[in-house]
Amino acid sequence: MKKKRENSFFGIHFDFHAMEGETVARSYHPEVIAELLDYAKPDFVQCDTKGHPGLSSYPTKAGTQAFKINKDILKMWRDLTEERDIALYGHHSGLFDMTVIKNHPDWAVKDENGKINDRFVSPFSPYVDEVLIPQIKELALDYKLDGAWIDGECWGSYVDYSDWAVNKYYAETGKKPAKRGDADYEEYRNFCRKGFTDYVQHYVDEIKKVRPDFEITSNWIFSSYMPQKPDVSVDFLSGDYDCFNAVASARVQGRAISNRGYSWDLISWGQNAIPLSWITRNRCTKEYVQYCQEAAEVISQGGGFQFFNIIYDGGGSIQKWALPTWKKVADFVHEREYCFRSKPVKEIAVLFAEATTPHDTDSLFGHPENEFGRLNLWVQALQNNQFSSNVINEYHLYENELNNYEILIIPDSEAIKASSAEIIKEYIKNGGKVICDLKSNKYFSDITGINDLTTENKLIFVDGISALAAMEVDVLKENYELSRCAEFYDENFYDEKPHAAAYMTEYGKGKLISLCFDFSEAYEENISAALDDFLKNQLKTLDFTPIVETDNAFVDVVTMQKNGDMLVNLINYSGTHAIKSVRTYRQIPPLYNIDVKINTQTKPEEVYLEPGHIKCDFEYKNNQISLTVDKIDVHKTVVVKGIMQ
Repeated sequence: MKKKRENSFFGIHFDFHAMEGETVARSYHPEVIAELLDYAKPDFVQCDTKGHPGLSSYPTKAGTQAFKINKDILKMWRDLTEERDIALYGHHSGLFDMTVIKNHPDWAVKDENGKINDRFVSPFSPYVDEVLIPQIKELALDYKLDGAWIDGECWGSYVDYSDWAVNKYYAETGKKPAKRGDADYEEYRNFCRKGFTDYVQHYVDEIKKVRPDFEITSNWIFSSYMPQKPDVSVDFLSGDYDCFNAVASARVQGRAISNRGYSWDLISWGQNAIPLSWITRNRCTKEYVQYCQEAAEVISQGGGFQFFNIIYDGGGSIQKWALPTWKKVADFVHEREYCFRSKPVKEIAVLFAEATTPHDTDSLFGHPENEFGRLNLWVQALQNNQFSSNVINEYHLYENELNNYEILIIPDSEAIKASSAEIIKEYIKNGGKVICDLKSNKYFSDITGINDLTTENKLIFVDGISALAAMEVDVLKENYELSRCAEFYDENFYDEKPHAAAYMTEYGKGKLISLCFDFSEAYEENISAALDDFLKNQLKTLDFTPIVETDNAFVDVVTMQKNGDMLVNLINYSGTHAIKSVRTYRQIPPLYNIDVKINTQTKPEEVYLEPGHIKCDFEYKNNQISLTVDKIDVHKTVVVKGIMQ
């Protein structure tokens, strides 16, 4: 029986974005695809139906098909998956449709000067009813697909001055839309944001009327791109993360999507593509260990995992030479299904503000260089130092989620609401512990006295206790007579004139550390052992002891729980994945004799390693489990039975 998406752990994704003049199925090898399906045994497949050029790779009656179709490859995928009881989803480009804009230029997004966007359709236009919904109905009713993954959506949504948007705004408000620099510009941007979510809800509702069991999502909705509270009834969340430094990307993107209350999965770009584009043919197909490191990051956070490769020869064939690698990847993933739908053990939260994109961009949703970029750097810093962390969104503060965490990290943010800051202050007052990055100190000046946030960019040397970390970074200019918990120096040696690198304020029962330099800016360009020690020392100042401790710097610790058991995921994070010029690699050095300490007041029933259900020798003394993991190739899980409530 085919699995519903919420029960689907492993998938494969093949698309190819048929181009102008493309012949679909120039060659046709269903037997190779059948071999992959038999090897990999996925729970679901996502196959090509329409790419960003807007040309469908099947003989559509509702849209515009590719130049020539030799074979119906969508029927091929449906037949092959149906024979094997595998669910099939269409990869279907939504707002990104260049052909529709050629045929209907008045449907395009327009900027404030009236210039047409030649790639993205206005969600206010008739496109959704006249093209998108009829095509999805074809997939659901004629081809009997099980669902659709709508691509090119929130990340391609813009402030829209098309007639469709302007007229709707005037009808609702009686006003002309504001432009950049106007007082109510953000009001109009929010109107456009709602236009996007209304558009998604509309096509979901219309498809459900004819196929209630058809499962559908919009790529990257309610993810790092959209940190607001979910308000659209998609069936699952999903996104394809960056192929450069992909292990780190999977690490943070999983944390940004896993806390939303939906079933979710992430997709590995199975090729390292230059540039990162759906157009380029400059693709190196990844090796086994690359897929596995990425999969481990996703799986360890309780999500489903997919890998993506393009289909070649006009969509009629896949890389037969890669089948042995993909089979090994599938085996690696299947062995770890015990992690699926596990939940985080809550220790350290990193706050993700409901950020609006800055006014110097037309984009409606998040960009990596803004709020998410700073969140990303904090998550990487914590995980690089074996602190298992989670992301909470700003709306979670209003749902009392913060009280479940011992530590809150507040990255630099321009977007935290005043009411949110009040909730955080109350959290501190009641015993919470907070580390606040430089620019976010402005939200807490009434309890710290740090009211002048004038900065200067300068070379400083931050004290990591046993060494100094050099960095050129924004630094708080004003000195305060407050309790210091870290210092920096003007030269690369210890002298008698240190400056405050962090202040510590006690407020009620809790503590607030205010950083005097931009930590995320520093960590982006100046990763060092001394800066890592600085971070560890701040957490130590807050009397924080992590549940899981290990002193191996190459281990990524992800602490989860499932069915009353603690799942301590240990990921081998070593290797060259962070070097941009390294496109593929076949090996990472194994880690040996990893000492692990797990702090718990409950004596475990049993401790074993997965995969393999290998019983572990351990010592339980003074509320601490001690054990040694002999070897980690890529990923192992220490399962501690029966200690979670």
